[in-house]
Amino acid sequence: MALLDPQCRAGNWISKRLVQRLGKAREISQDYTTPNLQDVNGHDVEPCGTISLEWWWHPQGIRVYECDFYVFANSDHLDVLLGAQCIFRERLLEAPKNHIAVLTEHMRQKNGECLATSPRGIGSLLSEWDR
Repeated sequence: MALLDPQCRAGNWISKRLVQRLGKAREISQDYTTPNLQDVNGHDVEPCGTISLEWWWHPQGIRVYECDFYVFANSDHLDVLLGAQCIFRERLLEAPKNHIAVLTEHMRQKNGECLATSPRGIGSLLSEWDR
């Protein structure tokens, strides 16, 4: 299973089990700087190495990505985690521009009178609505 985690600022991660299944265990490097991480229970999370891999979204995909990964020594619940840097650099999560609605502040009508768009903050708008 792969996880896209735009909140992960500590690189990309891959399970050692998946690296072994890919036949790439010999390519795990021991030359790396350990990120300072803890899991939700407060335990340190340390990789057992790093590896550089090429991958693509779909078996018939034409776009090939290359990323460096920290290797999880004992992960039986997650195969791959793609972190923020890779997600944003490769534009893996991006909203199509034609699907974005521009939202502007405006005031509702009072007594049939149309009020203009307000350049003031939403707080001043809400306080005016309560009058």
